Amino acid sequence: MTITLTAGQEKLLGLQLKGGKYKSAREVIDHALAALQEMDAATETRVNEKRRSFLGGIFFQDLVNEGADAAPKAKSTTSRARLFVAMMAKRQQA
Repeated sequence: MTITLTAGQEKLLGLQLKGGKYKSAREVIDHALAALQEMDAATETRVNEKRRSFLGGIFFQDLVNEGADAAPKAKSTTSRARLFVAMMAKRQQA
């Protein structure tokens, strides 16, 4: 694969190499990609934690699966909202 860097990216790469921490451009890129993976994983973890806290420690998909039998009966948006609230209340009591 061939990658074309902008002038700014080349400068940043050069600075990293001159700093002595990395021996090659490949090492810099490997490190940058690993850091990107870590950031993505951390972001996903934060999003999941926010979802769990919003839903009282459960995943929305769990509610969907739990209410799968009742959902076809809930035709309107209001009915689906009532079903969701009822399932949340049931889970909080358990």
